[in-house]
Amino acid sequence: ADALRTVTTQAGFEIRMLRYFVALGVLPWWLAGRVFQQNSFNARAATIYDTFGVPLTRTLERVVPPPLGKNLALVAHV
Repeated sequence: ADALRTVTTQAGFEIRMLRYFVALGVLPWWLAGRVFQQNSFNARAATIYDTFGVPLTRTLERVVPPPLGKNLALVAHV
């Protein structure tokens, strides 16, 4: 996030919003890729995460902005 903030402001943009999201997806993503060495999409795991993880993540992230996440969103203007 710091590098993106720096590059964006140095390019002359004003940042309106910069934040992580999908914080609860970090651990499953890390486990699948690093620990279990999965390199393909698992439709069943995605369905389970979409059913339980996404609603929980949305609820929690409305209350507390996450300090990290799978994704980073940036809104900026000149």
